[in-house]
Amino acid sequence: MPESDYDRTGLSSYPYGSDTDETFTSIVWWQNHEILHHGAEIALLRDLFARGGTRIR
Repeated sequence: MPESDYDRTGLSSYPYGSDTDETFTSIVWWQNHEILHHGAEIALLRDLFARGGTRIR
């Protein structure tokens, strides 16, 4: 890949890429959504582990 393509939107989303006409704002919104989603999953697992819960035998 030539160095001139490094800043083109969508080239880093292997294997399918994203729309090259996608705005920066929509990319930031999507990344924010993903970070919040995965952060919530981690917090849930942390809280469940801290509580102890019941063991499955």
